Amino acid sequence: MRVLVDTDVVSYGLRADPRFDQFYGPTLASAEPFVSFMTIGELEHGAALRNWAEKRLGELRAYLSENFLSIMPTTEICRCWGQIRAEAKSRGRVLKPEDGWIAATSVVYGIPLMTNNRRDFEGIPGLQLITQEGST
Repeated sequence: MRVLVDTDVVSYGLRADPRFDQFYGPTLASAEPFVSFMTIGELEHGAALRNWAEKRLGELRAYLSENFLSIMPTTEICRCWGQIRAEAKSRGRVLKPEDGWIAATSVVYGIPLMTNNRRDFEGIPGLQLITQEGST
């Protein structure tokens, strides 16, 4: 099974957060895990804001490259992102651009999104979620 892993879950694994082992690790152990380009960007942004040293940055980058396949933006993902954000806005919902990119990646590739932030992604057409509460 292929799974797109949201930034929060990647971060849990990187930090050895108990939520990772308890809820997400078992599923990922038998999955083909992917990350969106946006997750890579979000993690790099967080590291830059916290002024991580080169050693720690290297550990982050190694963790990503050793544990996940990355999906880069395509024209189809860009089009889907525009549709998802427009639809959310028309329903009066705020969908952060970052979450829109991750959702669009999941929808275009038909890969369920594993996240701990269900509310950020609920109601997006064509998006299947895997959360602590189970799949939707």
